[in-house]
Amino acid sequence: MSGAACIFITAAASLLVYAPACEAMARVRQSSELGSLHSSLHLEGEEALEAMREEAVQYNRTVRSEQRKRSFSYRGEEASDSTYTHVMDPEGSGVMAELLIPSLGIDLPVVHGTRAEDLEYRCGHMYGTSVPVGGVSSHAVIAGHTGLVTAELFTRLTDLKKGEVFLVRVLGETHVYEIKNIRVVLPEDESPFLNVVEGRDLITLYTCTPYGINDHRLLVTGERHFPDLDDEHSGGGMISSEHMNVRYGVLAALWIAVPVMIPVVFVWLDRREKHMKRAGGIRT
Repeated sequence: MSGAACIFITAAASLLVYAPACEAMARVRQSSELGSLHSSLHLEGEEALEAMREEAVQYNRTVRSEQRKRSFSYRGEEASDSTYTHVMDPEGSGVMAELLIPSLGIDLPVVHGTRAEDLEYRCGHMYGTSVPVGGVSSHAVIAGHTGLVTAELFTRLTDLKKGEVFLVRVLGETHVYEIKNIRVVLPEDESPFLNVVEGRDLITLYTCTPYGINDHRLLVTGERHFPDLDDEHSGGGMISSEHMNVRYGVLAALWIAVPVMIPVVFVWLDRREKHMKRAGGIRT
């Protein structure tokens, strides 16, 4: 096989494996962060965790009070304040919670804010909404990208249906949310659907839609379902972060190895063919 053909096939293989390799690497980073979060929470005593929960609940009371005066509106990806960045961040990493959607196989870190660099392989909490600690008269908004080549994130959120559930692991607890509403709205029409609703414990998953156009917003709103699941049954069959890290690390290495191995195989085959021709010439 000619060198040009080898280069072409290698380039084609590289393009084919690029997205799966990136997704596998994103999963490694996600599971690594979740593993660090779990370890940090495990080291915290119940008294410390309860103090963090109370701080988060107090923060949500402030959000509720502010929204009574002025309806929520998105303030941009750089919006933040020192109180916000401190709440629900036991290890100072910016990761506040874990979002699981068992029916889609999604298990993602939730970070403070929605800056572009923070949403490359994670989802982010939208500043100005309640933090996802649960509690009546709270409404957290968790945003994620759709259509990234490098990570799936919220791309399959359109597959969700009313009555399905998603889970939020936060400060040692696992909260269950049943999907009550699925809406597609224009960005300028989204705010009324993201406000606190008195007496209800809500979380909305937020992403752009439709795929490739992204001029509307998909809002998937779940309401807290009681009783919550215990940690043993909260993963919906999903594997632990430590095992995910190993699994996707190996998968990423295999995907990356494919285009590297192709020219090696072709060179070996070429040399083998030449060797057989030379050997055949000697015998004749």
